[in-house]
Amino acid sequence: MLASEFLSFDIPLFSGGVSFQTGTYPAHFRIPSLAKGDFPPEELKFAGFSSYEFISLNKPSSHIISMDTLQERIAGEITLSESPGSTMKKWRELFGISQIELAKHLKISTSTISDYEGNRRTSPGVGIIKRFITALFTIDNQRGGEVIRNLEKFSKESEEGSFYFIKDFAAPISGTDFARLLDAKIISNPNQLDSIKLFGYTLIDSLRVILEISPNEYPRLFGTTNERAFIFDQVSTGRSPMVVIRVAPIKPKIVVIQNIDSVDKLAIKISQIERIPLLTTRLGAEELKVRLNNI
Repeated sequence: MLASEFLSFDIPLFSGGVSFQTGTYPAHFRIPSLAKGDFPPEELKFAGFSSYEFISLNKPSSHIISMDTLQERIAGEITLSESPGSTMKKWRELFGISQIELAKHLKISTSTISDYEGNRRTSPGVGIIKRFITALFTIDNQRGGEVIRNLEKFSKESEEGSFYFIKDFAAPISGTDFARLLDAKIISNPNQLDSIKLFGYTLIDSLRVILEISPNEYPRLFGTTNERAFIFDQVSTGRSPMVVIRVAPIKPKIVVIQNIDSVDKLAIKISQIERIPLLTTRLGAEELKVRLNNI
């Protein structure tokens, strides 16, 4: 079916990545906007696009969004998400901005924001995404820019390592629901689970992280945010990972230890001091990924 508009991605060519030759640099990749929601996301997973625009077949648009790396990452995640509204909600909540505050800044009704986040409106276009992201950054800057600083810090080198796996959720999940998904046993701080919102998790080979990662590399484990759970494998008592968390400047919101019979008393004490819920689970790494990657 012929669409009247196309979504055009401007993708810089990069070593080892995916590129499309069109005769000009950077390359462009176009998707019919009417089919955008049905386009297989796995075919669009390339990094590094610097701008995108809607182009009419009859009258090309000159409206291009140009963003820095962090903003374009958020824009790309929303645009390519199977549930754009849920992804917008995730980022709004990650910035700690209410629907009322965002609506006031954008001069629109809260019901409009609710409709987008609930996927009751058609997928947001470039203009909506631009206004949404600009509002998040503007509001955070007015508050001192703490969220932006943390995101930039966590995003600098957040690639997966050989001994950890990072996953961000499409929508936040409560600590209670997270524990339920893992069939987890709650070792400490059960009353705090309901108040925690998780935006992702990091699966960690405990022994290799302790032996191989330097203090400067530690923020890599957080991906884009510290609003996440750390899931430790290769643990004998639970003491070592909790000692690392105790002395680290950045803490996860929940700690999960896999396949352990008895948790060290000092590990439990540290979790209580840090007010970090400590859980255990019998699920293996692959089963964990299957359950959590569908969030």
